[in-house]
Amino acid sequence: MHRRLGRDITSSPFIILSFVVGNKMNSDLKFGVVLLIFCLIFWFLIIPTQVAGAREASYPRFVIIWLGITSILLILKSWKGDLEKNSKGLQNKKGILRVSLIVMISFVYILMLDFLGFFSSSIIFLAVLMLSFQVRDWKVVIGVPLMFLLFVYFLFEKLLVFPLPRGILF
Repeated sequence: MHRRLGRDITSSPFIILSFVVGNKMNSDLKFGVVLLIFCLIFWFLIIPTQVAGAREASYPRFVIIWLGITSILLILKSWKGDLEKNSKGLQNKKGILRVSLIVMISFVYILMLDFLGFFSSSIIFLAVLMLSFQVRDWKVVIGVPLMFLLFVYFLFEKLLVFPLPRGILF
C-alpha cells in the first residue's frame, strides 16, 4: 500500500492527485491534464455564465469538445510512453529554436500589417515561413502564397464584402 501525506493513495482520487503532483509525470501528461481542467472550467463555469443563449454557445462548446478530446488523447498517449522518445537532446533544442523563429516571424508580420497592408505583408510572411521550413522550390514558395491570397481575396473582399487591412501597396 502506498502512502503519501498519511493518506491511502490507492483510491482513484488520490492516484490522480499523485500523478498531477508527483514528479513522475511528464510534460505532455501535465499539459493534457491542465488542458482538460481548462475545458471543464469553460464548459461548466465560463460558457453558461458568459454566453447568452444556447445557439450562441454552440461554437464555444464545439471548440471545447475538440480541445477536450485532444487533451484526453494526449493524456492517453503520454501514459503509453510514446512521446518520451521525442523529447530528448538535440531534437528538443531544434524544436525550441524553430518555434522561437516562427513566433518572431509572426510578430514581425503583425507589425507589418498596419504599414504594408494585409496582402503585401502576407505574401512576405508566407514566403519567409515556407523558407524557414526548408521549402526550396521557388515555384512553391511564390505560388502557394499567391494562390492562398487569391482565395482569401475572393472569399473576404468579394463574397463576404469584408475589407482587409490596407497599406502602402495594397
